[in-house]
Amino acid sequence: MKIAVLGSKGLLGAELVSLIAQTSNTFAAFHRGNFDIKSTTSELTQSLGAFDIVINAIAYTNVDLAEEQQSEALFTNGTFPGELAKALEGTNSHLIHLSTDYVFDGFATEPYLVSSQPNPQTSYGRSKFFGEQKVLATTSDATIVRTAWLYGARGECFPKTIANKLLRDGYVRVVDDQIGQPTWAKDVAREILKIAETRPSNNIIHAVSSGQATWADFAAEISLSLGFDPTKSVTRVQSSEFVTKAARPHWSVLDNSFNGHPLLADWKSRWREASPEIFKSL
Repeated sequence: MKIAVLGSKGLLGAELVSLIAQTSNTFAAFHRGNFDIKSTTSELTQSLGAFDIVINAIAYTNVDLAEEQQSEALFTNGTFPGELAKALEGTNSHLIHLSTDYVFDGFATEPYLVSSQPNPQTSYGRSKFFGEQKVLATTSDATIVRTAWLYGARGECFPKTIANKLLRDGYVRVVDDQIGQPTWAKDVAREILKIAETRPSNNIIHAVSSGQATWADFAAEISLSLGFDPTKSVTRVQSSEFVTKAARPHWSVLDNSFNGHPLLADWKSRWREASPEIFKSL
């Protein structure tokens, strides 16, 4: 296969490039230095139309700043994916577009299904949902991959922040009323490659770890992996102690079943495998 990775220097994009490089597939890595998301539709067709798979991991991800820079977030997360889908329509390219748990409102008590109705509560979430709508309305040869709570060795992420603070101060204060699924970017990259190989008819897939945890639960596991006693090193607090411009969803658990089976294993077991690699990159 010929694969194009857009956003190749991001947390997930870098994992994708590293993984694809270990296969027999050929690929091209596109990033801010060699790719303009404001290219015309015809320019996008010319540069990407010959690829079998185009993975769009480009995103405006600053959730708080998106409340102020709404037009920029909307263009990057919404308009551009739509133009990309339009550019690839009529070619043999399958588009894999990355999305997020923020398309949901966070008010549920059961895992969100791929068929659950989105109801984004933030500018970031609305921009990502707009991107999903544009892609699915433009082409049937595309897969939306929603993921959440991503961490990895090749970028800033929650485990690195917590680990650095623990190593510096010996303790952290972490919210205990937001629930989601900590997910290793390398696992998501592997699933995206499987999607690239099979080009499934499912338009939306949830690529997140199984199980659920609060941010404080995750911090406790990080603490334990570093040799700390989490009962002493992690103080559990409420979200009200960390005021942000954009509201964080209290419930971000996604149903990750695919063909009747969980797509990824439990978040805790995946963290324990990932942690040496993450700590090595501190």
